[in-house]
Amino acid sequence: NRRQGILTGLTKDGLFEIRDGKIVGAAKNMRFTENMFDVFSNVVDVSLERERTKWWYPLTSYYLPALKISNFHFSAKTDS
Repeated sequence: NRRQGILTGLTKDGLFEIRDGKIVGAAKNMRFTENMFDVFSNVVDVSLERERTKWWYPLTSYYLPALKISNFHFSAKTDS
């Protein structure tokens, strides 16, 4: 529901388990359904580094930071 800011998606290109601020291993991809207005209201930290992120359209890419977000919920695991 775009008007309400609801977005459903899957993680990809790496999902990591973090303990005490350190990456301790890989995690399976997960499905999420979140309100993006809430997500951006819950940003705790933003990385200085930027990573090039490709979109499904081949001519489009973005350089984006990593975000630390509180109260983000995953709804299911995927098989991959």
